[in-house]
Amino acid sequence: MNEEQLFKLYEKLYFHEIDMRERLNSRLQIPLTIIAVLLGFLAFMLQNKCGKVGNISEVVFWILFSFSFATISLSILFFILSWYSYKNEGKGVKA
Repeated sequence: MNEEQLFKLYEKLYFHEIDMRERLNSRLQIPLTIIAVLLGFLAFMLQNKCGKVGNISEVVFWILFSFSFATISLSILFFILSWYSYKNEGKGVKA
């Protein structure tokens, strides 16, 4: 493989990598928006909770609120892992 062919291969790989990074960024915009909306909804629920209804309803509220907060925390973890753990192993590309 001469230098010109090698240069074309590296150029192709470079633009492929840029394209993959842009696709990843565009695909992660919707989940980021959904996470932000859900966190806003949880903040609204926490701010406007009613403590006068009764004891059992308050317990149910806190159980469901804790479950939803844990679920959103897990989704944030997976979101961060998908954003920063992108690796192109270069499998299938032969020089």
